[in-house]
Amino acid sequence: MKLFKNVLFIAFLAGASLTGCNKLIEINTPKNLITPEEVFNDSVSAHSALSNVYAYIERNVDPNLNKYLSLYVDDLNHNASNVQAEEFFRNSISLDNGLNQNIWSSLYSVIYQCNAIIEHMEGIYNTPTLFSDMVQNEAIFLRAFAYLYLVSIYDNIPLVLETNVNITAVLPNSTKEEVYSFIIADLLGLKERLEAVSDTDNRTHADKWATSALLARAYLQQNEWERAVELSTEVIQSGRFELNGDVNNVFFSGSNETILQFWTQNDFISDAASLLPSNTSVAVIYALSDSLVTAFGKNDLRKANWINTNEVAADSLILYPYAFKYKNRNTNTYGQEFLVVLRLAEQFLIRAEAKAHLGQLDGPESAWEDLNRIRLRAGLESFQAGNISQPELLLAIEEERRREFFMEWGHRFMDLKRTERLSEVVKRHKGNWTERAVRFPIPQNEISFNPNLKQNEGY
Repeated sequence: MKLFKNVLFIAFLAGASLTGCNKLIEINTPKNLITPEEVFNDSVSAHSALSNVYAYIERNVDPNLNKYLSLYVDDLNHNASNVQAEEFFRNSISLDNGLNQNIWSSLYSVIYQCNAIIEHMEGIYNTPTLFSDMVQNEAIFLRAFAYLYLVSIYDNIPLVLETNVNITAVLPNSTKEEVYSFIIADLLGLKERLEAVSDTDNRTHADKWATSALLARAYLQQNEWERAVELSTEVIQSGRFELNGDVNNVFFSGSNETILQFWTQNDFISDAASLLPSNTSVAVIYALSDSLVTAFGKNDLRKANWINTNEVAADSLILYPYAFKYKNRNTNTYGQEFLVVLRLAEQFLIRAEAKAHLGQLDGPESAWEDLNRIRLRAGLESFQAGNISQPELLLAIEEERRREFFMEWGHRFMDLKRTERLSEVVKRHKGNWTERAVRFPIPQNEISFNPNLKQNEGY
């Protein structure tokens, strides 16, 4: 795997997008671009470099992850002639699929940029300062965020912790256990560093609460139930966040439910044009699947507010339901929308699932209480404790997570993968599943350029 030597500094000047690249290659600094030392020589430019990582994730990572991970499972249909997207829908990703390459490349680009920030901030600020700590801390968080997706999607991946291409170009696969151990250790160290930092009202930058929320997710993915309860409880009891009473307000920039959100340049998310139809009479390329739409009860406020439908007249009337969580397509029509990354509803459902595994099914602090908070907000009746078994409760939580987080950061894929139910569910929905599809293939370009990188089994 050959990483961009200067990708951070290209992005700093030009906001360059890497989603169209076929591979991560080594390049020299063009004459009209500044050097790493110049980028980090003052606080303004260093802060701009960090801000560009946030912007890069919003503009490149989310559009690569959200649609295609949702298409891979049972949440989306594909109504276009895009062969590469069709491979995701049919769970048969080829080794040279460009969309898969983009997922891999964009996530490793985030990691490389974060590594560059961490290295150069340490080199320039020999004595730690509040500013240098802040920049490093946020880079550590964003690197962990990228690694959580890479290891969930591909399993055994290179663990890249520096920017020296002579080393990174020949790194072998690390095991997924090694990668998860690194992520959790890094986030725990970050959490300790952030304990002394005062809270702010700026939710567009990762802070100690975002770190605890991401740690809770990582612990859930590793079946560390006690720790997942502990970390999610910290966030829930912080007093800084609350479930929005109106589900229609969850994705606005001022939402009290938001733990972390990415600023958007024009008050609408970068992927809006591909998710929202241009008018009410056109076919929707990424339409919601029938199984997802029917998973909502008729009184579910999320169905009423988060799903819209185009009616297209053909030989017969065709209905195209689509995600309507974010409503602005190219103007600020409904209100300022930032890309929500972490929100309080996830912490309640993380805690509910972890408590269910721990057998905490009765009493005021039970898994039921957390699950019912989400159901009541959606206008649904509470479940009554004792009416169903633990396995049935876990399935109810899984379905609630599907309804709550559809078309958000690939949650459905991540949930089915970590619970080892991906094969069972997708096979039932699509019928053409093969067991190798539980993990994506590592892009062939990466295998070709790195002799130590091993392809995933079955590809």
